[in-house]
Amino acid sequence: MKLRKSFAGISAMLITAGALPFSQAAAFAADSAKEKTFTKGTIPAYVYSLDNKVDIECRFYEDMPNVPYIKISDYYKNYSGDALEIKGEKGKYTVTTPVGATATIDVNSDTLESAEYEAFFRPTAELSEDSGLVELFVNSTDVKTEGDPKPMTIDFAAYDIDIYGDDNEIWMPAPTICNIFTGDILDGVYCQDSIAFVNMVDPSFTRNSVLTMQKAQEYANNMIENGRPADLVKYNYFELCRTFDSEYGYPGRIPLNDIIAEKGLDKTLAETNTDTKLVRSHLLSTDYKEYLLGLVELEVYLWDGGHTTIATTGFGALPSDLTDPVVEAYFSHGGYQLASNFHEDNDMNNASAMGVIAARTALMGEETEPVLYRYIEEGGTAYFSFDSFMSCDLAGWTAYYKGEGERPADIVSAFYDCVVKADKNPAIKNFVVDISTNGGGLIPVEQYMMAIMADQKTSVNENVRLGVKTTTFYTADKNLDGKFDDADNNLKFDLNFGVLTSRCSFSSANILPSDARDSQILILGEKSGGGSCSVMNYMTADGMPITISSAKIRFANHKGENIDAGTEPDFNYVINSTDEETGATVKDFSTAFDPYEVSRAFAKFYNQAVYRLGDPNNDTKIDSKDATFVLSAYAALATGDGITDVERMASDVNGDSKVDSRDASDILAYYSYRSTGGKDGIVTFLESEE
Repeated sequence: MKLRKSFAGISAMLITAGALPFSQAAAFAADSAKEKTFTKGTIPAYVYSLDNKVDIECRFYEDMPNVPYIKISDYYKNYSGDALEIKGEKGKYTVTTPVGATATIDVNSDTLESAEYEAFFRPTAELSEDSGLVELFVNSTDVKTEGDPKPMTIDFAAYDIDIYGDDNEIWMPAPTICNIFTGDILDGVYCQDSIAFVNMVDPSFTRNSVLTMQKAQEYANNMIENGRPADLVKYNYFELCRTFDSEYGYPGRIPLNDIIAEKGLDKTLAETNTDTKLVRSHLLSTDYKEYLLGLVELEVYLWDGGHTTIATTGFGALPSDLTDPVVEAYFSHGGYQLASNFHEDNDMNNASAMGVIAARTALMGEETEPVLYRYIEEGGTAYFSFDSFMSCDLAGWTAYYKGEGERPADIVSAFYDCVVKADKNPAIKNFVVDISTNGGGLIPVEQYMMAIMADQKTSVNENVRLGVKTTTFYTADKNLDGKFDDADNNLKFDLNFGVLTSRCSFSSANILPSDARDSQILILGEKSGGGSCSVMNYMTADGMPITISSAKIRFANHKGENIDAGTEPDFNYVINSTDEETGATVKDFSTAFDPYEVSRAFAKFYNQAVYRLGDPNNDTKIDSKDATFVLSAYAALATGDGITDVERMASDVNGDSKVDSRDASDILAYYSYRSTGGKDGIVTFLESEE
């Protein structure tokens, strides 16, 4: 079996939850290692399909009657499809996966140690080059690392979490097992007494599709009526702290970043100030509504732009008559000491979004429904605009590269097709990738776009947990013909590329401008919004989905520097002002969406001539004087005299590579159209006249 050289993988921002009942038997026994009695039972598990249900043996220990313990061997068998080798005595076990990765688990000290942390917890299929789990338009060819991976220890005892062992079997809480054994594609999700094994590439059973299993409102009603059980309250809180301490990538922007890195989440909340102590008390409350308030407060404290979310997704599954009072209680507090500046951050992002949408609408027209992308050619410049790197058909591409389907009609295909279209138009010299309202998504989409724009073949990231920096080398199927060959290496486009960003350009939309800067590609707009970590999905023990900026992958520029602070543009065309009535910030992005002004930025950045289509006399207006200029140029060309290249490009409005009376006629028609109130640019106008 060939093992993957990289653990970078594909991370997706998908959330899930599930709820089905478990059963308990009346039999009792004693654990051989710690002499605790337990009740036997079973927990239902859905193995990569709702149709494939199995019952997993579980235990409910005397001090944890509401938390099921399961064998790690049972979990791994369903998660990975393979068996673990477990050997040990006197409570200390060596556990080996099918690929030879090992961990030492000591049930006396409640610790897990491994020098092969990433390989140990991922399923076998994800570590194989030929697994076929996912086939995409970019393909990793090599990986180089700096530094030796640090061995890792999970100290469950520090979070008051017991683990047990007997007869070469190890028992752990089911939520904990699901949170530590996670892959990039395959995953196990514990939610309200059931486990769902999900595959992010299989649309029939992803984290999102498992949402249909959730009984969030029924569960909430029970917790409100009967209160949260004390054992679940304590375990739920400390498992949340353990997950955060183990998995957080510390992108750097939250005020408590360094304190948490030093002390851990629990001590940070317990010791920092009266407000953090209040948050901790809410999270440990037996009152369900106070607990929900604690989740909201913790999300604000940990707000890093949107990668780390504690309450957002779970609240979406609860009724508004429950969540609205919780949110009101949060606002009534009147501010939290040392909390992230959540509200200012969102206010400024909203100002950017409103400014972008207004300027983009003026150029591209109003939208009546959501679109996959927007495209327009105007004034020698093409704009390609899209709002998510998640709009990628993983299952469709996998089928395509296996020869089992057609090329997917998603954002990757749309980008390629629009680049080809712009390249074929002799009037188009500049291509703007507008990600100014893009919240991010899948890294392979970003890598493909950079391969098209700059022939980029590397990606740099850091594993914060292991202390290793990684450079991944990859190739791209640039022409999307299903093959990685010389045709891709030879594919070039006669276009100048640029990237348009704002504060709303987050995650993958923050990585793209960073890579663009490394590749000397023009950046326009305002500073991008940050977001340097990949995202991992977890679940609290009581079924609240959370996401965390992952320690596994924190992206860097090609110098190895963390990019969470965002990337400054080469030309900041955003004008800020203040609304006199509301005091709110107003942002004007109109210059960034003015093809003529943008063409000037391209010309200056790439050291090329500036021209405006239809304005050969370069007086910043398109009128009858330009038509007269074109006719004179036509006559000059007919007699053998020449005109400059800039004058030629500005005069040839119909893009037929000639300057003649037809161009003059088109300019006059456009001048008449604008004189009567027309708003479209000259390219759009001429296309509508065809």
